[in-house]
Amino acid sequence: MANRRTNGEGNIRQRADGVWEARIQINEERKSIYGSTKKDAVDKLNKLKADVAFNLYVKDEGITVEEWLNTWLSSYCLSIKDTTRGKYASDLRLHIIPALGKIHLVKLDGAMIQRFYSSLVKKGIAPKSVRNLHGTLHKALNQAVKLGIIRVNPADACDLPKVIKHEMTPIPDDELGNFLNAIKDSPYYAYYYVMIFTGMRRAELIGLTWDCVNFVRGTIRVYRQFNRNLTKPGSQYEFMTLKNGKERTFRPAQSVMDMLRRVKKEQAENRIACGAAWMNDQNFVFTHKNGKYLNGNSVYAQFKKIVKAMGIYRSK
Repeated sequence: MANRRTNGEGNIRQRADGVWEARIQINEERKSIYGSTKKDAVDKLNKLKADVAFNLYVKDEGITVEEWLNTWLSSYCLSIKDTTRGKYASDLRLHIIPALGKIHLVKLDGAMIQRFYSSLVKKGIAPKSVRNLHGTLHKALNQAVKLGIIRVNPADACDLPKVIKHEMTPIPDDELGNFLNAIKDSPYYAYYYVMIFTGMRRAELIGLTWDCVNFVRGTIRVYRQFNRNLTKPGSQYEFMTLKNGKERTFRPAQSVMDMLRRVKKEQAENRIACGAAWMNDQNFVFTHKNGKYLNGNSVYAQFKKIVKAMGIYRSK
């Protein structure tokens, strides 16, 4: 007959889903502790053993929302794109964990989550952003339901704020001249010009490098984007795979290639003027005068301001 595990003794195993589980017998209670790594589980188990040994242990209701969300992010979000995982990490760090993290997961209910959403709206957080946060939290809680940690998803019971949709209508042919005239003094003129006549996405254009522009063949190759990596400290910009994962090479209008020739010539002049202060080691096509890469949010904010003034950007 196997020996019965004594009080305060524990064991550790890795479950089929990859999560590490440490089990410990405390009086009549068999308690499980979870960690994203074996070390994490061992550390938590040793701390609990010490609490038991010094009679400091107080029975609780299991893992907290914060513990579960961190486990979900590190163990169940491995096959998604870096940008998506970065968005989840940012949602958790900036909003969800500060508001709900200390609550025990099994005690989290719909009313608590609803109050959280309402507080965000009162702070001026856009309804669409609240809905995005809901999507992140809902996914994490759904995983907890699948694993049997909680019975139902409490986020299912929440009402979400209504989103007022905005529509960016295409620039009519008869307005194109007005648009080009409106942006002629913008430092981003060449960027906007290429964007309008190629349909390239913001992060694709910002990440476009000269090796992807073939003046002989008159083509542009798009195989990556340059965006913030929200999974890393400081959310630094870096090259990432395309949103749809599909590389493409296309032949734009001749006017686009002519514009790119102008940009290359101006960039060469700026590089000489800057000397050692030149910052474009990565060979970006679109930069500031000192060679520093463009900030996508700044570029888009100015573009939206221009088209809104023209009546192209409207609510519906």
